[in-house]
Amino acid sequence: MKRSIKKSAFLYLLCCLSIFAFLFYDYIGYEYGLGCFFCRKMLPFGIYPKVNRYDCIYLFDDDDFELVGGGFKYDDDGFKIKKFLGYGYNDSSIIVKYEDDLNDIHYLSSYRTGYRSDSGNPDISFKDMDKLDYLRRKKHYKWIDLDHDKVRKVRALKIYSFMGTVFFFFLSIWQWIINRREH
Repeated sequence: MKRSIKKSAFLYLLCCLSIFAFLFYDYIGYEYGLGCFFCRKMLPFGIYPKVNRYDCIYLFDDDDFELVGGGFKYDDDGFKIKKFLGYGYNDSSIIVKYEDDLNDIHYLSSYRTGYRSDSGNPDISFKDMDKLDYLRRKKHYKWIDLDHDKVRKVRALKIYSFMGTVFFFFLSIWQWIINRREH
């Protein structure tokens, strides 16, 4: 009898740990474009990151319009974004770091266009900024470095922790039923 109680307690502990792991990876997965089921995180202006099946990250506004991401070209410098390297945000703006098709690093800063989106948030766009301005402003932003391997790792850990939660939950119920039958 004591052995079955210890076994049940161990299964409950594993279930709780897997729930905690899932909530943790769900929370940090938002910034990598993996969505967030149980958190209310938002970037400024209702912008959110989203990853496609090739692990390329894009920033969307609250009307589901793509603002910036791989393949975008900006008139200011004429370069095309080859690789989205990261972004930083604070309460009032977003900075994007990217690599162009010549493998040079560039930076974009958000600005308000003067219009409003359908949901009432300020409409924004991005403009080119120089490296010195980026280095001066970077410390005032929460920075997310985007690495495809890290995105894959966070996605896998989120899925595995969810599967573990489901598995240990059903195993705990099964153990509980067996304990009830023994008494």
